Amino acid sequence: MSKTILITGASRGIGYQTALKLASENHTVIATARSQDKLKQLSKEADNGTIISVPADLTEPGDIEKLVTAVEEAGDLDGLINNAGALYLKDFMDTEIEDFQKLMDVNVFGIVRITKAMKAHLKKGSHIVNISSMSGYQGSSK
Repeated sequence: MSKTILITGASRGIGYQTALKLASENHTVIATARSQDKLKQLSKEADNGTIISVPADLTEPGDIEKLVTAVEEAGDLDGLINNAGALYLKDFMDTEIEDFQKLMDVNVFGIVRITKAMKAHLKKGSHIVNISSMSGYQGSSK
């Protein structure tokens, strides 16, 4: 049975490969990331599956609304995969407060924003998967 799944951070890595895999299994994937070019490439690569690309920044309320509209058009969700994340590879003392604020805005509040926005569009029995990086535990050696 085909499912509809929203994946954030789908422009590369785990999100990109997960989108391709789910699309190849005939699921409808709503893929989002900030890079429109990378999302276009993802859609081209998924020649047998359905990928709906929606460029969005999870820190922008207007972009969250674009995603809500895309989900309403595609049908309610069977799954939400929160994969978007940011990382700054700087020495601690060289990292500005604004950098830390951006990290929190993407890595914590972005997940909160998208999950709250999609709550009304999750089917009964649906799943939410949150993916994070080991960098949150071990940090950088810099």
